[in-house]
Amino acid sequence: MVCEKLPQLGSGNQGLEYLFHPRSIAVVGVSQDDTNWGRMFLLPLIQFQYQGNLYPVGLQDGEIAGMKIYRSILDIPGPLDYVICCIPAQFTPQLVEDCVKKKVRAVQFFTSGFSESGEENGKELEQRLVDIARCGSVRIIGPNSLGIYCPSQGLTFLNTAPSLAKSGKVGFLFQSGGNSRELIEIGSTRGIYFSKGVSYGNACDLNESDFLEYLAWDKETEIIGIYIEGVKEGQRFFKALKGVAKIKPTIMLKGGRTQAGSQAAASHTGSLAGTMFVWEAVCQQTGAILVDDLDEMMDLMLAFSYLEPPSGRRVSIIGNSGGRTVQSADVCESAGLSVPSFSAAIRDTLREFIPETGASIRNPVDSYFLGWTPLLLSRTLGVLGSYDGIDLLIIDIPVTISLLGFGGHDDVRAQVETIKDFKTKCHKPVVAVVSYEGTPDILQFGFELQRAFIAGGIPVYYSMTRAARALSRFISYYKKDPS
Repeated sequence: MVCEKLPQLGSGNQGLEYLFHPRSIAVVGVSQDDTNWGRMFLLPLIQFQYQGNLYPVGLQDGEIAGMKIYRSILDIPGPLDYVICCIPAQFTPQLVEDCVKKKVRAVQFFTSGFSESGEENGKELEQRLVDIARCGSVRIIGPNSLGIYCPSQGLTFLNTAPSLAKSGKVGFLFQSGGNSRELIEIGSTRGIYFSKGVSYGNACDLNESDFLEYLAWDKETEIIGIYIEGVKEGQRFFKALKGVAKIKPTIMLKGGRTQAGSQAAASHTGSLAGTMFVWEAVCQQTGAILVDDLDEMMDLMLAFSYLEPPSGRRVSIIGNSGGRTVQSADVCESAGLSVPSFSAAIRDTLREFIPETGASIRNPVDSYFLGWTPLLLSRTLGVLGSYDGIDLLIIDIPVTISLLGFGGHDDVRAQVETIKDFKTKCHKPVVAVVSYEGTPDILQFGFELQRAFIAGGIPVYYSMTRAARALSRFISYYKKDPS
């Protein structure tokens, strides 16, 4: 099936809205085998409570999860919007021909073995899929992709836990499926939730520019994360990136920055990675924020999700360990924040109620008793929250065996509740650093504190270094306007 002239397929922004709201989905390649990929796509859609019509398609007769298994998508009654393909590559051309006959709107190929293989026959097969699909105006996501994630519509990737079905305001477009899942799963533990997302793989048809233009338009998306290995349309992507970064914080992680990474990118999605110098220039000119890894991306997503932009870079640090607070001040200054000394009037006020022994009140504020006396902590926070000489507050809580052994879990919980109560009255950004390593009990309790802070709208970072870097780059986004 070859078309002499390809049809115009529509815009790359609101024209893709139907992908995130399909009325019906067929998963092709389903069997009862626990290791079957089709089954691994089908069951999470049920668990996420996808509200449209769902059709399993496979070679086995019978049922799965109470649904009839069809032998072909052509046997499915009624219209079909979206197909997830989990069959071997050699059988995919026939599937796409069937999709054209069925008037399917889009096919997502989890199937691999195309251009990313580096083999000429894989490239030719991928192009054949595109040619067939365009004859019927069928759009392709992938191949070698996980497809669409839209929790508000019950759309999810394979093996995604039902607990991740909460919607948020972060959108993402990732060339990598594994990174997409990691972003969703780890992000949710930190209070980051997603509006829309796509793992788009080889991008033989719909590519990064299409999805970026869509997320720029999407009203449910306020923050955008991008993992990219290479682009199909450089000028179009640059224009889209420059436009969206001015209105929505856009965080970029570039895969294939080194020679080894570039070779890996070519074998992963068939992408030409380009030099890192070029990508640094692209982000500088567009206003996108270039990060080094997925952790840093999530640190920034956290700041943009929970914090209002502070009026400046002046930070107050509150802790209960002298050496640790000294290091914290160094880390913040090195990251581009300012840790100014308090005025004499503020120091005099703090001195009225903070015990002088083993304490510092110049900034950082360091007193062992702040961790165990909620009243002292509350008064300290109140003074600093109303002080015009600082713009944001960072509270440092290291969860250690000695800390818990001295004060106990309930004292630390009281400390957290005091900070949460203060946050409701303070107009300055408040951030918590909760570091926890060691025994299973410490890990469990640290995670409990993290969840408590998130419930109070306070972002949590695992180290002062990560907090300082994220806050500095968060502030920088609002302090510049790329030309």
